[in-house]
Amino acid sequence: MVGLLGVGLSFGGVVLVIDPRSLAAVDLASRGELLIVGCAVSYALGSVFTQRYQVTLPIATRQAWAMGIGAGLLHLTSGMLGESAGTIHWTPEAVSVLLYIVAGPGVIGFLLYFTLHERLGSIEANLIAYADPVFAAVFGWVLLGERMSVLTAIGFLVIFLGFLLVKRDEFADELSKWRRATV
Repeated sequence: MVGLLGVGLSFGGVVLVIDPRSLAAVDLASRGELLIVGCAVSYALGSVFTQRYQVTLPIATRQAWAMGIGAGLLHLTSGMLGESAGTIHWTPEAVSVLLYIVAGPGVIGFLLYFTLHERLGSIEANLIAYADPVFAAVFGWVLLGERMSVLTAIGFLVIFLGFLLVKRDEFADELSKWRRATV
């Protein structure tokens, strides 16, 4: 039960990071923020379902099916929103970014994630999703000069506190080992 409280607390931290006041006027910018929340929810639901409904397929095969179905749903959604593949500008930069996203986060990242999911379970593996908005905000600040508010920093802290609740036993063990080593 404390683990679920930690997950809920971390989710609340994500909401603080995106600053709920920015969602008052739903425009293009806040759609992206809503998608961040949707990402965390999707990760959580997907992990629970894959843990609950075990299949005998290897991790890589399950990942391939998930990526294929996900890509189909994304294309269907973008078509329903009026987007067109004809508007894509295939520059060398665009192709290199696409290749990076497919190979890095797409293949390697998800293989690592599903391996962790199989070893640790859905609650602990989903803690990764709560780090996404933290890294997005920090990279936006460092690379794009975006401002971070006090509310964003509080959100970071709330996410970390939720993580501590989920991993409380491991932190207590490590703290105990550290105390014994320093005495």
